[in-house]
Amino acid sequence: MSLWNSVKRNVSGAQLSADKMLRINRERSTISSLEGEIRRLKRDLGDQAFMLFKDGKLKQKDITESCDAIEALYEQIRAKEEEIEAIQAETLPAAPLTGHICPNCEKNLPTKVAFCPDCGTKAIDIEPEPVVESKSAEMINCPECNAEVPGDVVFCPNCGTKLIE
Repeated sequence: MSLWNSVKRNVSGAQLSADKMLRINRERSTISSLEGEIRRLKRDLGDQAFMLFKDGKLKQKDITESCDAIEALYEQIRAKEEEIEAIQAETLPAAPLTGHICPNCEKNLPTKVAFCPDCGTKAIDIEPEPVVESKSAEMINCPECNAEVPGDVVFCPNCGTKLIE
């Protein structure tokens, strides 16, 4: 993987982490609101039950409506907690494969291998994405190997000589 692709992948990873944290906080805020609603309903339930008891009119139907509403809120909390777990499990897609690989296992294989030794799938060759060189950079010659390289690179891609101090 080229340095630029590695940097882009790291930036994408940071963006994914920030997005995940934002969505998790949003879900936790919703859970907090739902828990507040449960506390309010329980308080109201207690007040209703006490008033009915005091008046000698305590009936099961009066209490079950509040209990059903509380149970519905608990179910919403469970669903939000599952959403948080799903968000936490998210990962970046794997980097594109290149070279001589098994298309089934996605393992890099030695070039002399025709079939994957782990699963028996026929190996394939995937060419790396072509590197698009900057057209705006002036081309220079590497002082070590004389290869023509963009003037804005730090190291010669041909021999590794440091070009920019």
